[in-house]
Amino acid sequence: MRSLILTAFALPLLATPDTALAELRFCNETNARVTVAIGYRSDGAWRSEGWWAVEPDACRAVVSEPLENRFYYYRATSKLDSWTHETYYFCTSPQPFDIMGDEECAARGYDREAFSEIALSDGITRFTMTLTSSKTAPPPPAPPPAPAPMAQGDAPGTHGEPYTVAGLLSHCEVTDASVQCELHNDGWRYVASSAFYTDQALLERMMDLAPNTPMTWVGDLAGYGGANVDVTIREARVEGSDPYARLRAELQGFWTSTSDPNYQLLIAGGVFEEWYQNIPSDTRLMELANTCEGAMGDGPYLLAQSYARDGDIRCFEVFELSQDSLSLFPLGVMQPLDFYRSD
Repeated sequence: MRSLILTAFALPLLATPDTALAELRFCNETNARVTVAIGYRSDGAWRSEGWWAVEPDACRAVVSEPLENRFYYYRATSKLDSWTHETYYFCTSPQPFDIMGDEECAARGYDREAFSEIALSDGITRFTMTLTSSKTAPPPPAPPPAPAPMAQGDAPGTHGEPYTVAGLLSHCEVTDASVQCELHNDGWRYVASSAFYTDQALLERMMDLAPNTPMTWVGDLAGYGGANVDVTIREARVEGSDPYARLRAELQGFWTSTSDPNYQLLIAGGVFEEWYQNIPSDTRLMELANTCEGAMGDGPYLLAQSYARDGDIRCFEVFELSQDSLSLFPLGVMQPLDFYRSD
């Protein structure tokens, strides 16, 4: 479900009804090529598509049939201009995409970006959005570099045992009812939600941080099961370091087996997920280390731990890794698992 979280700045965009053959089109009145993505309801679900390139002083249709929805959403990008979009979020990809659903973007290997709304009057079935230069628009305020310590108000111990933990911010996600973030540390998955006594504004600020940002959380530990720990957050600080930061960043993405295209890996934040025939089959916590039990070489090694804390830990030697290819050697197996990047 679309949700408006923050107040947006006005954009220098001109919108007018249109009687041309294109039912929804974008016209570019800037000095550089603009790429456009759109979002809308389709068969009862949210759908996002992109990218269409619109050359300077040209127009291009993105929907070529009568407009049936009351609302459409769009995102425009350019090398020379930038626009502040409203906070209606859809899944996107740097490559051409057609994505059903607007939730769990990162877990599915997609980006999550803000779009702006087009609200059509009753009876309007054709529309033109004209994109003008943003150079005359007031610049948006710079986002904070990191969430500063924030007091929650409740005294320590109100919701459970007080704790302080340093780890890596795996990812955050938005549901219809809440914002949720995960911090991973030593095989534990600390989960904080705005539905359970953590300030939503603090969690929203974490959403702007890169996956696997080192952080320290302070709050109350409410309970746990397996490797999952439910917590509240009173303070959150960006601090610490990750000796595997570069390797961890290069591993992120969707990988497809070179020997079986039905078998894929999704590495998103601190999550290691196996897929088969486009269906997730096993989800684990990911850690990186110089060794693991039974290993003979110097690594580095990828450890994939079951969400059941006492479950098995699978160990892979990161044998080869480049921008487009990945080779993992499972411990105790004679043949590597070879993948190519498919996100």
